[in-house]
Amino acid sequence: MALQPLKSYLSIPTRPPAESWVKAPDADALQKIYSLVLDKISFIDLLFETEAADFTSTGNLVEDILGITAVHPLREQALRHMLLQAGSNWWVVEGLLACDKLRCIPYGGENYFIHGGYDSNKVE
Repeated sequence: MALQPLKSYLSIPTRPPAESWVKAPDADALQKIYSLVLDKISFIDLLFETEAADFTSTGNLVEDILGITAVHPLREQALRHMLLQAGSNWWVVEGLLACDKLRCIPYGGENYFIHGGYDSNKVE
């Protein structure tokens, strides 16, 4: 029995990757890739955008931030939105940065926050 997927996704890194050698292709390469894939698969969605800033707190803001950043880097805009929704302020982040539970790394013109245990040497 052959696979019959309903949808395929083409994505590029939108957050800092775990390996420094991972780079997003340029626009020309993306167009070529898209054209090649589209010739074979007509049901493709492109995932080139950053996630929405829709993270919420469960009531333990610090644990929520650390839990999210343990899974993937969190954009500064999304983190600020999460703090605002929780009725908190940037001092929470400053405290986590000060005790090395959280790290800030630049990527693609934005700041991302990662869990302190993350190996930031792998990310440029």
